[in-house]
Amino acid sequence: MKNILSKVLLALLAILILAEVWLYLGRFYVALGSDLPIDYEGPTYYGVRLLASGGNIYDPATLDKAPFMVTIYMPVYYALGAIFQKMCDLTVGLKACRLISILSLCATGYFSYRIFALSNIGRVRSVLGLFVFLNFFALWIWSNYCRVDMLATSLSLFALERFLSLESGKQESSSIRYLLKAFCIPTLLCIAAVFTKQSSIVVAFSILIYLLWLRKWRESFVFSLAFGGGCATLTIILQVITGGGFLQHMKFASKMPFDWTMMMEHLGWIGLDWLKILIICASCTVLIVFGKRIENDNSEKSFFALSVPFLLSTAIFTLYTLGTQYPNTNHAILFYFVLSFVFLQVSNQFKQRQDGKQETVYSLSLVLACLLNCALMFQLLPSMLTWPAQLSASSAYFEELKKIKANSLVFTEDPYLSLVSNTKPLFVDVSTFVQVWRGERKESWEKDLQEMVSKEKFAAVIVNCHDDQKEKPSYYWSEDLVNLIHQKYSLNSSTMGNRQSQNLYLQAN
Repeated sequence: MKNILSKVLLALLAILILAEVWLYLGRFYVALGSDLPIDYEGPTYYGVRLLASGGNIYDPATLDKAPFMVTIYMPVYYALGAIFQKMCDLTVGLKACRLISILSLCATGYFSYRIFALSNIGRVRSVLGLFVFLNFFALWIWSNYCRVDMLATSLSLFALERFLSLESGKQESSSIRYLLKAFCIPTLLCIAAVFTKQSSIVVAFSILIYLLWLRKWRESFVFSLAFGGGCATLTIILQVITGGGFLQHMKFASKMPFDWTMMMEHLGWIGLDWLKILIICASCTVLIVFGKRIENDNSEKSFFALSVPFLLSTAIFTLYTLGTQYPNTNHAILFYFVLSFVFLQVSNQFKQRQDGKQETVYSLSLVLACLLNCALMFQLLPSMLTWPAQLSASSAYFEELKKIKANSLVFTEDPYLSLVSNTKPLFVDVSTFVQVWRGERKESWEKDLQEMVSKEKFAAVIVNCHDDQKEKPSYYWSEDLVNLIHQKYSLNSSTMGNRQSQNLYLQAN
């Protein structure tokens, strides 16, 4: 019976691999073929272009006066994306930034496999873990965007892979010099990951807890000193370079209010991935509670010392971000990785204690859940494959944008449209400003906007059609503000922003 189950598992795993490769190739085609933003990419790309031109993406003045700009992420992705921007037009530059994410996704897959392999769970199980991780919907969706997520994920897993490789080498030395040399690469990668996306700090935190758990006092001291010192040094340098704006932008981003109601509502966005999460949690619970434990199993102790803080910290961060007003499931990517890692480790240890049949059943159930998720992805893929042609066709609308006076202020949700028209966007990262201001400035911020619209401070107003047609619930703007826009500005044409239909309003005179 066990042999039959194993053969069925291998057959279904092969089907899963082929399906996921095809699905990811489809997403790559969309990314490299689309001339305009395919999601909320504008704020990041605007920052990349600004940095490439020598601008300050952490200017403290932009947090308090128009045009408003906030950069909520660390600078590594922006700096990497800015390298070749001067040689690229807007379209090629945007695709180059997406290519960073695509290459980071490939690196993420490789480092994930390496981490699983270093855990001594076998080649087949490592491949199983890799494609379970790649099957999570958030990873598929966010794998090709001009955003920081995939680069941060690849750097985080690279750091973890280097650390586990160091641990598996079992080279012992008590000298500080040796420890500094040994921890150099993992520490630098942890710092690079954090300075790409702040949530990547969970990897460094988990490594430190692991070292403390195993009472490796000298190693934990060296690692924490090197990591903390490196982060502090870079922060000071960035503060000086940005005129004190770096920490102000980070502080502003941390003010997004948390709401339990929002979190419960947004948990539904996880969708079919819930099935995999429940299978993993149930399987691990049964295996840990009812499995026969091996006495003096140091590998088990080491595994839990690393995985438990990693799992808990990523889970807490994911829940927090889902409790904000405009969250995305991209913040759950590291949580999905460690969830897959935990399943492989727990089921592998159980397989060593028993005959392995139960473990095969759990793996088979998980692969079936992955195939079900693939079926949903295949339903969505055909419409996604039409995006490049649709967005290329909509670029004709931009001729009206180019007629707007250069360097004038434009009310727009997608700053990419200001790059096209060489104007100044009122907001760069409108979603962050809206939710922070709703918590801090209550209704005063919208009154300020209404006054600016009333006095026709904007050369143009570009607003999403959902809010412009007063559909509920609104994305950003109230009916009062939309009514005022209709009074003071004249509808000119339609355009695209954030891959959404937008209406372009120009001054009536």
